[in-house]
Amino acid sequence: MAYGHSADGYLDAIRRLHLARMQVQLREQDIEHLRPWNLLQLVGFRSELRAARRDAVDTALAVERTLSDSTLTRRVAAEAIHTTIRAHRAHSHRHKYHREILAELDHLVRAIAADLRAPGGLPLAYEHVTLDEMPPALQAELTLDQIRRHITTAVAHYEQVADDPVLLTQWRRPGRDLVVQHQASGLRAQFLQVDSGPADVGAMGTILSKPYRVGSVDPQGGPDPSGDNWQRYAGLGIGRRIYLEGARLMPAIRWQASAASPHARGVRAHLHRQDPYTWAHSGCEWCSSRHLDWGRTPRQSFSGHPY
Repeated sequence: MAYGHSADGYLDAIRRLHLARMQVQLREQDIEHLRPWNLLQLVGFRSELRAARRDAVDTALAVERTLSDSTLTRRVAAEAIHTTIRAHRAHSHRHKYHREILAELDHLVRAIAADLRAPGGLPLAYEHVTLDEMPPALQAELTLDQIRRHITTAVAHYEQVADDPVLLTQWRRPGRDLVVQHQASGLRAQFLQVDSGPADVGAMGTILSKPYRVGSVDPQGGPDPSGDNWQRYAGLGIGRRIYLEGARLMPAIRWQASAASPHARGVRAHLHRQDPYTWAHSGCEWCSSRHLDWGRTPRQSFSGHPY
C-alpha cells in the first residue's frame, strides 16, 4: 500500500501505523485477560493477533517508503509550525509572520517547540501521541534551531513581498470606479463612488476588498489572480497602502465602513484614527460615545478626535 505524497498523506501514514500497532496491543490484552477455560476464544484471538501483527509489519513498510521523502518531511514540519504559530498569533489581526514577531522570537520558538512536543501537539495526530513517537526525520525538522530558521525565513519572504512598491491601477468608470492592486501579492480592492452627498459632508464611497470579488488588473497574471487565496498576504500592511492609494486617486470621496475581515478592520481602525472624516470605522469608541452619525457629520465635528 502506498500513501499520497502530501502532508496529509504523510500524517495519514503515521496514523495508520499507529492504528495497526494499537490492534496488536488490543489482541495481546484480550489474550492476557482470558480465563483458561476460554480455549476456543483463545484460538480466535491468537489468529487475530497474527493477522494484526502481519498488518502492522506491512503498514510499517509502506509508511517507511512514504516517510523517506525528505521534501515531504520538511513540508509536514512546516505545516505543523504554521498551524501552531497561528494559534499563538490568534490575538493579532496582523499576519502570523509579520515582522513584529521577531521581537519575541526566542519566547515564540520555545513555546511552539513545547506545544509540538505535548501529547497531540502535532497537528492532525492523535491526542495522546507525542512528537517523540514520530519518525526521527520529522523530529529533526522540529528542533529549536529548525523552528527558529523556519520562522525567520518565512518572515523574510513575506517582508519582501509586502515591501514590493508596485501598485497597479485601472479605472473602470473614470472618477467613480477604480481597482488598485498590489502586484507582488495579488491583493486588490475596488473603490466605488455611491452618491454625491450634501456639500458639507462630501460624497460617499464604498470599498470591495476581497480579491475573489474583484478581477485582477495585472496584465502578467501575477500570484493567485483568482483571489481565492487572498488571506495568504493579508495582515502585512499591504491593504493600508492599497486603501491610501485609492483614496489619493479619488480625493473627494469619504469611505463608508462595511462588513470586513479582521485584517480589514485593523486597517480601517488605523486610517480612521489618522483621518476620521475620510474613513468610517464602526468600532470607534470616541464616535460612538458622542452618538455621531458618521455619514452626516462634517469635518469640523471631528476636530477633537484622538489619533
